[in-house]
Amino acid sequence: MSETLTQTSVPQPTPEVTQSVTESIPTTAVASSATPTPAPVPADWRSSIDEDLRGAKCLQDYKDINSLIKSHVHLNSMIGKRVADMSPEDAEVLKGLYGRPKDAQGYSIPEGAAPEVADWYKKTAFELGLSTEQALKLSQSFMDLEKSAMERMSVQHRQQEEELQATLQKEFGSALDKRVAVARKAVDAYGGAELKDYLNQTGLGNHPAMIKAFEKIGMELLEHQTPGVKGSTDLGLTPSEARNRANLILNNPELRKKAFDASIPKDRNPVFLELEEYYRAMAG
Repeated sequence: MSETLTQTSVPQPTPEVTQSVTESIPTTAVASSATPTPAPVPADWRSSIDEDLRGAKCLQDYKDINSLIKSHVHLNSMIGKRVADMSPEDAEVLKGLYGRPKDAQGYSIPEGAAPEVADWYKKTAFELGLSTEQALKLSQSFMDLEKSAMERMSVQHRQQEEELQATLQKEFGSALDKRVAVARKAVDAYGGAELKDYLNQTGLGNHPAMIKAFEKIGMELLEHQTPGVKGSTDLGLTPSEARNRANLILNNPELRKKAFDASIPKDRNPVFLELEEYYRAMAG
């Protein structure tokens, strides 16, 4: 009987109670004291190649070794092809690999070129696929050639001016300035400002043939306005005019005798002095 009581006085927990008690016990999280490892900084892929190659300009546009290899494979596939046979995309890639900039403004042109010339040159160089170095050398050579051509033209122009001046000097001699002034008056009288501007712009105003033509017109105009002016020396004497007048004296026996009359001092001999004046005009 006592054995029975002992067994019944010790109650056994039911599974439901055990489970409930276990679930009600809170669990405490244990904080980790370990420091998180920072993500590794990716190294520049160029650090894995020879040091003397790392700074190569052609490698600067590749972000990683994979893009470099991809470009190399692509380039290798173009070997043996003509540019004309390539697709427009491949042709553009090839030009870029040869050093062509991304756009026309990537070219440098030496100072001194006119803006419109520089823009044309950059655009043309880009269309031809020139590298920046090629375009710079070519533009510099072109400008040197242009400068040399301008210098030659300047020398030629100066030589031409000197030749024209010599021709006029031979034609008019010491009367050159006065006769050119006569020619200018003729231009003003018969052509006005429009003709004068045209002669100045074209350079024809300095041509001996044009000056001689208007000098004759001007002399006729002056003779009409002032009869006898052509026979005077007020406008100077050209070498040919002086020669004609000298011949008039020398071919006239009486005048010739007077000119060389030894009994009359030369500085007081009017015929001799006149003849001397003509000889000076003939010498220019």
